Amino acid sequence: MMNVTEKHPHPLARRPDRWGWILCFIFCNVILCAFVHPLLQAADAQMPTPQTRILSAQGTVDIFRGESQLWIPAKVNMPLAFGDIVRTGRRSKAALQMTDKTLIKIRQLTSMVIQAPESKGKQPLLNLRSGSVFFFSRESPKEVPFRTSLSSGAIRGTEFELTAIENGSSTLTMVDGLVDLSTPMGNVSATGGEQVVIEPDQSPRKTPMLNPESVIQWTLYYPGILDTSELQWTEVAPPEIWKAALNAYNLGNLPQAITSMPKASDQGEQEAARLLRAAIWLAHGEVSITENALDENWNLGRHAELSAALKSLIQKLSLGGRSKDNYNQAQLGGTRTLMLARSYHAQASYHLEEALEWAQRAAEESTTFGYAWARLAELQFSFGNHQRTKEALEKAIEISPENAQARILEGFIQLANKHPEAALASMQKAVELDSGLSNAWFGKGLAKFKLGQTEQARQDLQAATILEPQRALLRSYLGKAYETDNEWIAAIRELDRAKILDPNDPTPWLYSALIQYQKNALIPAITELQESVRLNNNRSIYRSRSLLDKDQSIRQANLAVMYRDAQMHAWSQREATQSIENDYTNASAHLFLANSYDALRDPRQLNLRYETPWASELFLAQLLMPAGSASLSRQISQNEYTALFDQQPFHLINTTEYQSSGLWDQSTSHFGNMPGFSYALDVDYLRDPGQRPNNDVENLSVWTSAKFNLTPQDELMIQAVYSDYESGDASQYHSQANGSTTQRVEEDQEPLLFLGYHRVWHPGSHTLFLASYFDDTFRRRDPGSIVPVIDRNASGAITGVNPFTFDLNYQRKLQGFSAELQQIVKTDQSTIIGGARYQWAEVDTFARLDRPGTAFPPVFSTPPANQNVSPDLDRFSVYGYHYYQLTEKLMSYFGASAETQRYPENTEIPPVSSNEKTKAQLSPKIGLRYRPLDQTTLRAAYSKSLGGVFFDQSIRLEP
Repeated sequence: MMNVTEKHPHPLARRPDRWGWILCFIFCNVILCAFVHPLLQAADAQMPTPQTRILSAQGTVDIFRGESQLWIPAKVNMPLAFGDIVRTGRRSKAALQMTDKTLIKIRQLTSMVIQAPESKGKQPLLNLRSGSVFFFSRESPKEVPFRTSLSSGAIRGTEFELTAIENGSSTLTMVDGLVDLSTPMGNVSATGGEQVVIEPDQSPRKTPMLNPESVIQWTLYYPGILDTSELQWTEVAPPEIWKAALNAYNLGNLPQAITSMPKASDQGEQEAARLLRAAIWLAHGEVSITENALDENWNLGRHAELSAALKSLIQKLSLGGRSKDNYNQAQLGGTRTLMLARSYHAQASYHLEEALEWAQRAAEESTTFGYAWARLAELQFSFGNHQRTKEALEKAIEISPENAQARILEGFIQLANKHPEAALASMQKAVELDSGLSNAWFGKGLAKFKLGQTEQARQDLQAATILEPQRALLRSYLGKAYETDNEWIAAIRELDRAKILDPNDPTPWLYSALIQYQKNALIPAITELQESVRLNNNRSIYRSRSLLDKDQSIRQANLAVMYRDAQMHAWSQREATQSIENDYTNASAHLFLANSYDALRDPRQLNLRYETPWASELFLAQLLMPAGSASLSRQISQNEYTALFDQQPFHLINTTEYQSSGLWDQSTSHFGNMPGFSYALDVDYLRDPGQRPNNDVENLSVWTSAKFNLTPQDELMIQAVYSDYESGDASQYHSQANGSTTQRVEEDQEPLLFLGYHRVWHPGSHTLFLASYFDDTFRRRDPGSIVPVIDRNASGAITGVNPFTFDLNYQRKLQGFSAELQQIVKTDQSTIIGGARYQWAEVDTFARLDRPGTAFPPVFSTPPANQNVSPDLDRFSVYGYHYYQLTEKLMSYFGASAETQRYPENTEIPPVSSNEKTKAQLSPKIGLRYRPLDQTTLRAAYSKSLGGVFFDQSIRLEP
């Protein structure tokens, strides 16, 4: 009897070369991380200390230097010293960063002083002399003090607007947080939704804030929509005094247009001048001035239509202006300006396709209307049409090279293409053109996160938030940035604020759920992510139906992970399946499903029931995931939704488990992402001595993967697998005494090679190709093998079956290849999958049965069997599937596959055979899924399939 524990007393004693390789791999990764980490820390240490500085300066913004006693023009990133005075002129505004987490936005005609702290350890004091400012502070636990002529106070994690006039009166309007206010006539505290009025010789009055939207209306961004060629001037050409502003407006430089705009004449202006002035004022965020100008009567019908377009833009882009109701396609006329306004109107009413159509019409009717081409590029990007986006954007920049919004879109395209350095350059260019654009700072922050500049990235996201404090999306990303810095309280605060600003936005619910998940609060995480799933379609204002399905798929993949970790496995599988149904091209959904099947796989490799779905889903996930932005490692169960925040290029993960029974399970993974390139190296080792003699299993597998971009649309993946498996009798028996004490099994895969290709023709259209080569050697040795022997009579009829003991020596070497081509086409209502696969292999088999000549009964030859056979295996398959959303609650599935297979009759059970068989089959498939309620799903299906012999049923992309 073979005693396994005596033969292999310790896992290290059996194959020192194998363990030396593993330990060398782990050691090299530790050294690599130890070397890289100090460099990253040194890079962070070189980042500048936060100080008071100019974030944005639009129009006439001057700084009075206390040291030089001179007024100088403000510039972006200019540092401010104690005693400096900041003032803004007419048609001007600015933004300051007071401290690391305190920012201020300054309105026109404002004067304020930066004063030294009142005592050591305190923050600088802000003295508002006159004008209006908007505060945003997340300082904790420190307070940021401020002062007007009649009041003083301290900011504690607050947002509020403060207005002061020269006679001493002031108004403080709270948006969020808490402020303690002191005046000569009394003290008062204000919280979110309250307003305090301070007047000379009167006690401060606190009243509810009746119209929260009007408080920060001047902080909103309104795009340029006026086609100046449609203005009807009284002369043939515009007046000379308007040419500079008109030229700046047409170039896309809205801040320069504000500066160049002439003063309004006391004698009045012609209608074209008044309209142009209103459009420029609106682009500056001065809504009340614009509305007053647009309320005048217009003698010319075209000017009346242009005025209506500007009014429509104000209505739909104001806080609360978005609505799916009251959408009337015929309410606007046919000028290009009105078409562009109609595009924003349609988008704000959740009709993104019509918004694209209106922008397309406006752009096609004028080759000089830069704002229309920029708008068209923006909407094409919302649909994921990157090539069309590029074409429209190039046209927009050609017409309006100083359009900051076009440069921002250019930066987001670079981010989507995994080029953060180029994206940062585009975003910086946008800041230089218009430092008041929140999207420019937002894009800078995301690019810096990708480059590992965490602190600067967070500050840029804060700058974006102060520039447009009402945008829930900016709050969500800022909350995620705080979470990345492990500032949980600040993160939750921003996400809660985002939920208030836009209750219909699913983004803050998603990020909040991920934070709860990281805190191991699984039930709150599941609850919040369920709400994010419910709200997903509200993003239709920004994203096409196809991209919404992708968002929903990712959310449900995350939800499936949470259900799994909460031990709700059935719900986990349900969410993973729904995730793929929503978007078959979602790599994260396929990856999670692959890992779900992986958890069900038999580590002893006897029950191969889940091998086929696991391998298929894993290959689909790895082919579909973009190179450079997702992990190829098999040990990462979920690629995080917020890929833009992934700033670590290299990762090392190790998991080791040891049990008192002697089981040793170790998994080590080293993987990384760089622009356009991903790689992973996974090592898995298992040694389990089992529960009975000769029940041990030892398995070492090494996976190496690399994926890189050939072009922006084409990706290539290379993968190699090495496996070394050895076991005794690892089968399960009702009675442990039935297990073999003599059988030994070995299987080597040296190597398995895979070559994958992924082509994205356009969003929803993907071509996949997977080629593979196999070299698998399987050996079985058993001196006490029981082989059933058939007894036949003289006529050949079977008369009985009797077991006999033989000395079995068996080896099978399988060498072959497989190639599969698949096309996926996804539309708003359907998914079509079609493909073809061909596989071939040679099965070289050696089988020998030995039995002593003295054994009874002496009826066998010597040896009883000694065979070498080399049959072939080949298989050809063509398949097609169609998933169609019949109604909101009913989905149909249709499919069919046609296959022919030639395979060995018997190469598994000695005595083996060189005979081959052929089989062909047409396999129809049909299914229905009906969801009468949110938590109720009814399914019906019929399917027929043709099984396989070896790898031919496992290495496949077919669903």
